[in-house]
Amino acid sequence: MQELLRASERLAQMTASVRGGEEGLIQIGTAYRHYYKWLTEVTSKFHELHPGVTFRIYTGTSTEFIQKAEQHQIDFALVSEREGEHEWMPFCKDPMVAVLSEGHKLAKRKTFLAEFAETEAYIVTCPGLDIDGTRYLDKHGIKPNVQFSTMDIQATYAMAAAGMGVTITNRINSLPGYEGVCHRRLVPAELIEIGLAWEKNLSPVAEKFLEFIQTEYTLKSS
Repeated sequence: MQELLRASERLAQMTASVRGGEEGLIQIGTAYRHYYKWLTEVTSKFHELHPGVTFRIYTGTSTEFIQKAEQHQIDFALVSEREGEHEWMPFCKDPMVAVLSEGHKLAKRKTFLAEFAETEAYIVTCPGLDIDGTRYLDKHGIKPNVQFSTMDIQATYAMAAAGMGVTITNRINSLPGYEGVCHRRLVPAELIEIGLAWEKNLSPVAEKFLEFIQTEYTLKSS
């Protein structure tokens, strides 16, 4: 059924293109709220050029959106790198960091040892989901002392600012900034590649949007 709907959408887009206009729906998922501003700018500009094209933007996790892109449920995923069969355009490398309150006893240190997550109260974001913070802990064999959990990174930062615990996340999640928290370099250090992913057989409208991104815009981490 999904393939039939997708074929119908492609046909409608091709018909519109023959008539001299571009029409269709482009769906984009991003794991980083920091990129909302960029997404609104690029989609708004493209919409000005092609008013028949509409957009839907979703928030979620990198693994979730990679899978949806590969299953043709969305067109593009602005996420951290994941395994899979998809096209990939890298844009930046973002460090994983520890987040803790400015008054935390470990805030005076310049670095945060990963094993501290086993002894300090830990705040987990999106428990049970495959996110970069969880991947980092699993990679280094760390079992965090989970005391609090939330599905929202902003709530995670609020908890950390209140001194409820520490967390490990992508540095980009801190932008543009949160009061009452500080970030510390992790030991071991790790960089996460962030970029744009898409499935090989894009719709005609999505192909044109990709060309627009490649020629007119670039993604930046700040």
